[in-house]
Amino acid sequence: MPGNTATANTSPDLSAQAAQTQTDTGSSDESWYARHIRSLGGKGYLSTSDLAVLGLVAILSLLAFTARLLPTPTLNGADGFILGPLLASLLGPLSSLGHFLDTVITLEWVPITQRHSVIYLMLLPTAALLITLARLTFGLRVLGLRSVLIAVGFQEIGVGPSLVLIAVVLGGIAGVRPWMRRIRLPLYARLSLILALTACMQIFFLLLGSWQRSPMIFNLAFFPVIILALMAEGIAGTLDQKRPATAAWRLGWTLALALLLYALMNFVPFMKLLLRAPELMLLQIVAIVLVSEYLDFRLLQDWQSHTWRLISKYASGMFPMKIEERKKRVAIVRNKTSHGTIGRLGPQANEAERNASLQHLIDALREQYYTVKIFEGDMTLLRELRKFLPPHPRTGAPGGVVLNMSTGIQGVGRRVHVPSLLEMAGVAYTGADPLTQACLCDRFALLTRLSAHGLPVPDFRLLNFWRTELPDLPFPMALRGRDDTDDTRLIVRTRYEFSGALSRLMADRSRGVLCEAWLEGTMISIGVLGNKRLRCLPIASSTRQGQGTECPATIDEQLAYRCRSLALRTFRAMGCRDFARVDLMLDAHGEPHVTGVHTNTILEKHGAMDIMARAAGLSWVQLIGTIVELAATRCGVDRLNPNDATAIAPAISPTATPPKATSIRARA
Repeated sequence: MPGNTATANTSPDLSAQAAQTQTDTGSSDESWYARHIRSLGGKGYLSTSDLAVLGLVAILSLLAFTARLLPTPTLNGADGFILGPLLASLLGPLSSLGHFLDTVITLEWVPITQRHSVIYLMLLPTAALLITLARLTFGLRVLGLRSVLIAVGFQEIGVGPSLVLIAVVLGGIAGVRPWMRRIRLPLYARLSLILALTACMQIFFLLLGSWQRSPMIFNLAFFPVIILALMAEGIAGTLDQKRPATAAWRLGWTLALALLLYALMNFVPFMKLLLRAPELMLLQIVAIVLVSEYLDFRLLQDWQSHTWRLISKYASGMFPMKIEERKKRVAIVRNKTSHGTIGRLGPQANEAERNASLQHLIDALREQYYTVKIFEGDMTLLRELRKFLPPHPRTGAPGGVVLNMSTGIQGVGRRVHVPSLLEMAGVAYTGADPLTQACLCDRFALLTRLSAHGLPVPDFRLLNFWRTELPDLPFPMALRGRDDTDDTRLIVRTRYEFSGALSRLMADRSRGVLCEAWLEGTMISIGVLGNKRLRCLPIASSTRQGQGTECPATIDEQLAYRCRSLALRTFRAMGCRDFARVDLMLDAHGEPHVTGVHTNTILEKHGAMDIMARAAGLSWVQLIGTIVELAATRCGVDRLNPNDATAIAPAISPTATPPKATSIRARA
């Protein structure tokens, strides 16, 4: 069995790793204290000059604050300083400085009616310091600086009405959020819609309060609308990436910080102190920097996961869950940005290659109760995956599966980078291995390998800068770069067009240009699922001129059998795993030729794989779940059942009569 084989092959190394893990676990308390004691020495990010500047600012701020305290009656007697004549003579200049600061550099002169705005500004460093302590020192995740805004809302209409309004607005936005995802609203449209809906809710409360003669309902309309909208969007974004429990955890701590700030706003001595001594703001800024450097302990960061683990353990003891119902973690790796590199080197991935929204994958996996998180396929990947997919502490088996949707950031063979990292780190992932990906990135190697396995491919020639003569292929011909992984190609029908296209391609493709015979027949696509046992999905077909895909294809049964056989042989010849799409083209005589093999990036809702899966009786959700379980079974990741996960998909007999053809339009 695939899972047993994987476990057996890795057992020697995993035993040593497990022993090391047990040793680390046995001394976890000592490691915990040692880690935090070492962190008191700092991260090393602040240079000596940085510390000198911060120390100078802190000393000056404390000196100014101390000078303000000296002239106070508690330190002065009737005849001068109660601390004695000598000390009075030494602190006299400091006392004069305090008199000057209390007279000139103070905000106590601000009128009472305008102090609220000034207090909000002066509380920002205090709020930032509290949030920094909560996040870095205590490890409590909050919704950014929204606690400051919520505290302002508490101050406007009160704590009780604010909490009621927050619950109503969050419930409404959470209800509308799935619809916004379904119609794929972009970020700015989503924010605008949330803002408009929040304003409508508050106007509703205004009208309802006026109708019911209720001051409490009427006052709900005066909570700052932008604060509600930002908080609702923050919660909705957390729900997109995390579990509802995580969103509730963050919202709870955000509200707790907001209540603390609200209490400070109404603590008169503290506010008077801030108005009297504005230099305390500088002292808090210095404290923020020092906390991030020396007090980054994150003491309670794992409390949430430990709490839910205990709850799950207790619940599983009361209500035992079947093995096939225990879902695993899935990390979706993509390349959406180009920032996660040390520098710029080699050819850069264009925007068309970058993953757009992967929400359709997230929704499909969460519908099956997987724990899902998105990661960028850059230099931070392994560090983040180590936190999300820790190996089994005893066996060292992978702790989850990576759904590899990466296309690479830069350099040669970009699509090989992430699989190579995952192979080295021992992380289970879906799709082709690095060797297969390398072959798929080189079209000359792809066609050569297929031809060596006796599979029919279009005639092709490799042209280099020293060999640019017209190849012995009939027109029309297709020209493309050897390393071009997309379907970009130039179709030439005359010698003149050939020379022009070859010059343009040779200008920036040093590894050569591939020239292929151009086949203009019916295009056929076949999806393949499996590892040890393979299953073909129903055949999809289209024409060069057509915009849609017909699945199941209305072709001769003998031809369908040959196409399925070629797809299975191609899957094996290329060393594909879990899933792939094999593209074929019929020539003028109706003979099929293999023209392409695609993996990883073909999982698009309403795309070819989705259409073929639906024709086979698999929903989109089932298709994604099947692919994940195929990779999990192959790598030995908490197998759902000991058999190949292709059992999830209904078997498709290669000789079965195809069902009645239905035309399904593929999304471009």
